[in-house]
Amino acid sequence: MISVNVVEGGETAFDALVYPAQNPLDMEYYNTELNGLFSKVVDGVSQSFINGAKKMYDTINNSELLNIGRAALANAVGFLQPDVIVNTSVAQLNNATAIMQRYIMAEPTLNKLYLANRCDGFYETFVNNNGTDVKDDNYDYRRVMDGVLQYDESTGDAYYNTYSQAENDMGENDLSVDEQFDLLSTWDNVAIAIASGDDPSNSSGGKL
Repeated sequence: MISVNVVEGGETAFDALVYPAQNPLDMEYYNTELNGLFSKVVDGVSQSFINGAKKMYDTINNSELLNIGRAALANAVGFLQPDVIVNTSVAQLNNATAIMQRYIMAEPTLNKLYLANRCDGFYETFVNNNGTDVKDDNYDYRRVMDGVLQYDESTGDAYYNTYSQAENDMGENDLSVDEQFDLLSTWDNVAIAIASGDDPSNSSGGKL
């Protein structure tokens, strides 16, 4: 039986399903730009026009219907399911999709456990295309961490790495910022599972 999620709401709900969510940093930038226009209205452009543009932007990006639409998309099954979603519980990690498995296994701590044969590593489904590579040497790790702000705990310095990610050895598109943050959130949940003694890579829900 096919289960279909239906969201009623006209064009706004449709836009929510078709177009990706705006990153909060992008939204802050756009709002700053629009607010800047309020203080110095360009000749020939009315205040009411600018107010209308901002109202339309807020409607598209902040409406409740849009959030409902995105939630429906994130929970849809079959061909509507996004490739990258946040896996929050141990059960969700254990039952991750094939695409999510490759990124879950790129989480450094789990990756090291896998290479030491100390976790299941999605034994029946995971395909290891990275060999013994860990962290910066691991292709999937680089995809997640490309341009992400990090902190050196030994020095307290902030830094970020930009990999020659356009390298895209496998002909894949770069991950979007939203996808990167979803994967980083998933990695946090992987670390929590490991700290609790659970094996996030065991489809049967076993322990480490």
